[in-house]
This record gives sequence, structure tokens and C-alpha cells, in this order.
Amino acid sequence: MADPAPPFNAAKRHLLLTAERLFAQRGCEGVSLREIAQAAGSRNNNAVQYHFGSREGVMAAIHVCRVGDMETMREAMLARAGAEGLLGDSLTLLQILCLPHLALKGEDGSHPYAGFLVHYVMRHWRAPDPQAAVGAGGVAPAQRRVVELIAATLGDLSPAFIRSRSMLALMLFLNALLRHDHVDRQLGGAALLEDALRSAHAALCQGATGRAPLLFADMLAL
Repeated sequence: MADPAPPFNAAKRHLLLTAERLFAQRGCEGVSLREIAQAAGSRNNNAVQYHFGSREGVMAAIHVCRVGDMETMREAMLARAGAEGLLGDSLTLLQILCLPHLALKGEDGSHPYAGFLVHYVMRHWRAPDPQAAVGAGGVAPAQRRVVELIAATLGDLSPAFIRSRSMLALMLFLNALLRHDHVDRQLGGAALLEDALRSAHAALCQGATGRAPLLFADMLAL
């Protein structure tokens, strides 16, 4: 069977990766669609609006594009984890969720999709159902399976808490990656990221029992 056609042709992908880079640098609200087109070298200042409709359309398309880029790696990681009998191991599953982001590098070696996603999640991300826990549902079956397997390891937590924890664990890892990109490159990247991954795993799997009460719990009311 032939491989399916990519969802974005070369011109659209160039626009999306330009938008990704600018959003990572300046935030999702800090860049106009016209600026994206100009930075991409398009002769048509309305090219982004023509192809993607709106800022929200661009952000959604970046997400679909990049989740698709990680699918093959996640499929291979799932296969290896399955062969090792580790599809019920939450640390292994968190690696499959987080580590493919390391392959999405810009020309300078940084990770612009991670930067974009952190901005996007802070302001725009919504997860109405488990398939959207970390996004892209139907276009990313490997990612969807990882999210479902992670949920199965978290016991009786509500779907809302499962989605929140999965995303926050990913954000912890991605923020460590961005810190390494922009501030801590002199530090050992592998050690830094392993520590972030294990910290994210601890947060993901924190149980409801055996926890000491918070002395200042009253301050949590918003």
C-alpha cells in the first residue's frame, strides 16, 4: 500500500514552519498573519489567511503538521515497548509522549515547536474529550494510543484530571527543553532532560492517598 499523501504541500508547510518559529519567539498573539507571509518570502501578503483562514486555523494546522511528523517515531516506540511488555508502564509511555519532540529541530538546533506549543497551551488549548488530551486525535493514531494507555495507568482519576496531568507533564518536559535551548546549553542536555522526564513522571503519577494536607490550602481558591 502506498503511503498516504502528506496533509500539507511544500508551500503550506513552509508557511507553517515560519509561523511556528515566529510564534515560538514572540507568542501566538505577537505575530500578524501578514508578518508570517512576509517572513516566509511569499509575494502574497494574504497567503497565510488564504491557506489557513485565521490565526486559530494556523495554530491548529501547525499542531496537525507536527503531530504527524512524530507519528512514525511514536509507532516504532510503541512497537518496541510492546515487545518489551511495557505498554502498561507509565514512565515508558511518558517517554513515547515526550521524546519525539527532540527530533523537531530548527536550523539553529533549537526546538521551535516546543516553544510554540508552550505558548499555545497557556492561552488556547482546550481538551473536550480524551482523544484531544494532547491534541490531533484522528490524524495521529499513535499519539492517541499513547494518551489512552497513559490514562489506563492512572486508575480512578477523572478524565479531566487525566487530561490535565498528561498535558502538564508534557509541559514540564518541554519547558526544560526550552530552558536548555536558550539558557542552559552549557549543562549536560541528556542529564537535564532525564531529570525533567522523571520529575514529570512523578507529577503524572502522584496518588491521592498518603499525601500530607496543604498548610495553605485556603490560598488555592481562585
